[in-house]
Amino acid sequence: MAMLAGCYPVIVPPTPGVLSALGFLYSDVKNEFAQTFVRTIDDADRRPDRRHPDAGWDATARAWLREEGIEERRQRLNYEADVRYFRQGYEFSLEVDPDRLGSGSAQRSRRAASASAHERIYGFKLDQPVELGQSTRGRAWGGAKDQICRNLRRKAPMPPAAVVEQHRAYFDGSFTSVNVYDRTRLRAGNRVRGPAIIAQMDATTVIHPSHTGEVDEYLSILIKPDKAS
Repeated sequence: MAMLAGCYPVIVPPTPGVLSALGFLYSDVKNEFAQTFVRTIDDADRRPDRRHPDAGWDATARAWLREEGIEERRQRLNYEADVRYFRQGYEFSLEVDPDRLGSGSAQRSRRAASASAHERIYGFKLDQPVELGQSTRGRAWGGAKDQICRNLRRKAPMPPAAVVEQHRAYFDGSFTSVNVYDRTRLRAGNRVRGPAIIAQMDATTVIHPSHTGEVDEYLSILIKPDKAS
């Protein structure tokens, strides 16, 4: 694909066969709690249950995050409400503070924020009540632990034991003898000239003739045509 598109370098990460699964394990976790709550912003402080329903979700959200193994310093919560002008048929999401929903200053601020967002999205704003529409949501995020990428020196010599065998492989219309390298024995700074095959537990990397693969400081292999090296 790189030769056809002329896009280099080809980057082969240290674990290409499980890269998707590895990314999933290193990603933040997230959950969402939703509830119907239809009320105009002005009316929110006139009801006994004036607190936004999301306000009761903190404990549930944090309990879920703890079950996922997320320590407290990596936990984040935020709340959103679908807002719209009163009796309007469509809504958009706006972040809210459940503890300040009923305060006068918060109402004025939220009305202004709703009008500003509506004008930005739809190109106009109206002088009429704003309704907390259809759905309110609490979102819980858990930050994954920081992953430290290895940053190694790039001057290590090629270990003699890196070549584990030779095979005959088919390139450009004929068979040729190629070295087979053990990926686990390659070090930062090593250069593998093609044609060559690099084997590892979860993938096989082929370096074509007139190409060279260089191991960078993160142990990825960067493959380029020799003329671009």
